Amino acid sequence: MASRLTWQTRFAAELSQRDDLLEVHARDELGMTELSHARPFQAAGASATSFTVGAALPLLAVIVSPSSTRILLTMCATALALVATGWAGASLGGAPPLRGAARVVVWGIAAMLLTMLVGRAVGTAV
Repeated sequence: MASRLTWQTRFAAELSQRDDLLEVHARDELGMTELSHARPFQAAGASATSFTVGAALPLLAVIVSPSSTRILLTMCATALALVATGWAGASLGGAPPLRGAARVVVWGIAAMLLTMLVGRAVGTAV
């Protein structure tokens, strides 16, 4: 056991002298590699796409619905869009889709209600 420990210790010491210590720690202890680094442009593109796709259905509901049912249809279309984007995001991220969709719907509706309450508090229809 001692010879194996010595070999591993020597290997780690040589590796740490050869490479940047932070890079060695990130790779060996945290499992971070070049493939796991953040990609801000990819994240921005995915965010822009998801917001655009998520807004398409509620916007369409506002445009085509009669004024008497516009608010109700827009709320339903928004909830449906929240379900779709939550489901897709969870599926693409490897999470349970139903749980992801539920989380997005609950917090999305909570945000809409908060926006409505703030609008009423300041005397503006939002």
